Amino acid sequence: AAAAAAAAWAISSTCPRVTALMPSRERVTPACSQRRTRRNATKGGVSSVCEPLPPDRPLWFPGSSPPPWLDGSLPGDFGFDPLGLGSDPELLRWFAQAELMHSR
Repeated sequence: AAAAAAAAWAISSTCPRVTALMPSRERVTPACSQRRTRRNATKGGVSSVCEPLPPDRPLWFPGSSPPPWLDGSLPGDFGFDPLGLGSDPELLRWFAQAELMHSR
């Protein structure tokens, strides 16, 4: 019975409760019931463009030569592809898009 009561309490308390700090307000309100909206979320954004790096860009291993398909045109391109996974241009575009989607 005690386990069932504890489980019921845990399920019902998934929404955190916030107590107002002012003495005139003694009620407890669920925090998830408060609505917050963002206004003008898209205004004032800064756009950045990835410019190709010069041929003397820093490499993952100084003194090494990068593979021909890594020419510095991609963000974070330091010439590291020891297995040749990006040698196919279509796969290289897929990998670059996957990095953007997964925020790496």
